[in-house]
Amino acid sequence: RKDIAPSLKGLRCAISGSGNVSQFAAEKLQKFGALVMTLSDSSGTLYCQSGFTEEDLEKICHLKNKLGGRLSEFTQSQEFHGRIVYFAG
Repeated sequence: RKDIAPSLKGLRCAISGSGNVSQFAAEKLQKFGALVMTLSDSSGTLYCQSGFTEEDLEKICHLKNKLGGRLSEFTQSQEFHGRIVYFAG
């Protein structure tokens, strides 16, 4: 409804989960210009103050779908050090 939110552009969004539905929601939100700032799994939450990039989401999807990994493993790469933070719990 455009009377409630005429555009998603620039809106900051938190997504609870990181499975198929959450991944699809994150992709759609990005497509409409929103900033996806969080994804989570049962062991914790990834947070990116500037919003995840498409490349970030691709790597998260690969970790979750192909490698069966946990989000806690994502920030072990120096590439994301400081930009993406993992909160256990």
